[in-house]
Amino acid sequence: MTIISIFITLTVGFSLGYLFRGRVLEKVSVFSKKDIKAGREAIAHRTQKRKERIMDRVRAEGRVTNDEVEELLLVSNNTALKYLNELEEEGKLEQRGDTGRGVYYVLKS
Repeated sequence: MTIISIFITLTVGFSLGYLFRGRVLEKVSVFSKKDIKAGREAIAHRTQKRKERIMDRVRAEGRVTNDEVEELLLVSNNTALKYLNELEEEGKLEQRGDTGRGVYYVLKS
């Protein structure tokens, strides 16, 4: 009896799911392309402003470490490293040191 009731429940559930698929999704708000573009532009602007703050710190102090960027921008270790690597790839900063606590960044000469 239990196997039959489980089978009936599954059959009814799948049938209802098949009949109503997509109808629930139509009611969910979807972001327009304009909203997505505006969001991406806002993120790019924020990233650029953060990189400018890093560059200002390097100009003022002569160098900057990953930990200092984390503290300055209130971001994670990975995000700070991403910004520093991007600035290095853009030719604005140069990494000194190989690994660990000895690594710092200076203006590229």
